[in-house]
Amino acid sequence: MNYSVEALSRLKTERAVVLYIVDVTDFSGSLLDLNELIGTHNPVILGLSKCDLLPKGFSSNRIIEWTKKELAGHGLNKIFDVHVLNNEKGFGTKEMLDQAYGLAKKGDCDVFVIGSTNAGKSSFINSLLWWGWGRSKLPKPRWRNMLTEGLIPNTTLTPIPVATGDGLTLWEMPGVALPDNINSMLDLEEIRHATARKRLLTCGFRFEAGKSLLFGALGRIDFLEGPAVLANWFCSNGVKVHYRKTEGVEDYIYEKAGTQFLYPPTDFDEDFDKRWEWDEDEVVIKGNTWSEAVCDVGIAGLGWMSFTIDGEIRVRVVRPKNVRIYKRPPLLPYEAVYGVAKYSGTRWHNNYKARYAAAEKRIQHNRLQHGHRDYEGRFPDFEKTRLRKWRGFIQ
Repeated sequence: MNYSVEALSRLKTERAVVLYIVDVTDFSGSLLDLNELIGTHNPVILGLSKCDLLPKGFSSNRIIEWTKKELAGHGLNKIFDVHVLNNEKGFGTKEMLDQAYGLAKKGDCDVFVIGSTNAGKSSFINSLLWWGWGRSKLPKPRWRNMLTEGLIPNTTLTPIPVATGDGLTLWEMPGVALPDNINSMLDLEEIRHATARKRLLTCGFRFEAGKSLLFGALGRIDFLEGPAVLANWFCSNGVKVHYRKTEGVEDYIYEKAGTQFLYPPTDFDEDFDKRWEWDEDEVVIKGNTWSEAVCDVGIAGLGWMSFTIDGEIRVRVVRPKNVRIYKRPPLLPYEAVYGVAKYSGTRWHNNYKARYAAAEKRIQHNRLQHGHRDYEGRFPDFEKTRLRKWRGFIQ
């Protein structure tokens, strides 16, 4: 970490345009203290990477507004702009570079790409190389000329210059390792499970007092007291999520950690309880609506839960020692629209979500075939029926 911080410190005195890449699937766990690392005199453009891994149907504009509010809450008020990125399809990458190009030409300086480890910096630059630079007319490169991408932290050890063909040099800087992110404590195989590489898993369920939700064997959220709520969990599809009674949960974790029932960790270890030390914090959550989530509670690098609630509850978050937890406004407040699932002990079942998806597809088809009349006429009734089902299930 010291080397990456030292490499970034040059930006405190050097004129530059900074492209700051943040992993949207672990936003609160990968956020850097930019004011401390690079100062405040250079323009910073923020790119939200891995947006293609969010659940379908999210609003880009709402994600951008949410990001700006979160940045302001962390004292990062001088962010020049925020972009939603899809590196796989090149969405947002050229627009972000065009903006940086204009600022760099105006200030006669280079562009630097920064972020935490595994935030997607190399993927972002490779997306630019593959899909084109916007203003320049570079041919698509061969794969051997692309930057190295991988889950291994610190694949970028020194600043890497990339020429754009327009007299502008783009520098990829070494990623900053965050000691309060759970990935800093995992081996490579465990990082592969904890880091999102496909679309995030999410599921809505009825969360009640005396129950616990386990993110593998490395973190859990216990419901201590309060009325039953509608909760949604979000995590990598490599994390085994388990729902059970809080009573006896620690014995269950020690028995099943590293097996097919509870991972990561990926290997069964009889000394599991000796490898990890644990911290726990209690969080109070208040809300007054069933129409949208009121907050997210999560563990840096592992996953989070959103809560839709009318009342007040108290939960306990347990995670490895020194790993940060966070409470924030909900990133995806309307995922409860897909209803609730039942847990069989090994799998989550949400038949209503499948029916909703089929109805949504049918509505969109009618909208295209018959204009807005059918869409405007049927969808509100469908929404009202859905709301009645939520409230009946919760109450």
